[in-house]
Amino acid sequence: MSPEFFQVHRDLDREGPGSAATTRRALAACGPLPDKPRVIDFGCGPGQPTVTLANALPGAAVVGVDLHRPFLDQLEKRAAAANVSDRVTAWHGSMLDHPGPADLIWSEGAAYSVGVEKALRRWHAIASPDARLAFSELVWLTADVPTDLRAMLEAEYPALGDVETTRKRTAAAGWYVIHDFILPASDWSNYYDPIRARVATLRAQPCSPALTAALDESIAEADIYDRYGQYYGYVFVIARKEVP
Repeated sequence: MSPEFFQVHRDLDREGPGSAATTRRALAACGPLPDKPRVIDFGCGPGQPTVTLANALPGAAVVGVDLHRPFLDQLEKRAAAANVSDRVTAWHGSMLDHPGPADLIWSEGAAYSVGVEKALRRWHAIASPDARLAFSELVWLTADVPTDLRAMLEAEYPALGDVETTRKRTAAAGWYVIHDFILPASDWSNYYDPIRARVATLRAQPCSPALTAALDESIAEADIYDRYGQYYGYVFVIARKEVP
């Protein structure tokens, strides 16, 4: 992604729709975990879910994995502020490269970046025998999607499918789906409202053409959701590793 994209997103709390309440809801659906679970949050961004997991699982060792080092710097600061630095580790690299193992694999809105099927297979390989998986994925919510919207989103993410497609992809990678739910609209506001505020702040300053384009793109993305949000959203899938 461009430097201008990161200028817009620098120091934001989240890099996608979600909330601490949604993270806790998905965690509750995972069922029993070991007393001291090994947790990996893939594509953790600035680490809000990572630290929420550490707080909710007092015995856990939690690793946040991301390719963008400044996001991991934010994670480390967030963990220090929450007094969980002793149990939270930042790992700089691809979500396909961490060797594991893990009792709980987490990923909010990030698996698409490497291909959800590829990510699910890789995570299955490093998961402990009775591991749990929780990840969110963009999906179509209805069949009657406007043609212009379908063309727009599928140009960015050709593999975009519906909830049932995501369930089938999860099962095909060796995971047994326990539960899933759609993120509420408030989780999207939780992401886009701070972006709108950041864009307004940056527009008040001299902007390069590249930054202006990035600001316009950020607002256009938020406006698309405001107009078409009934047609697409995120599904949070919770699954367990199937024993061979």
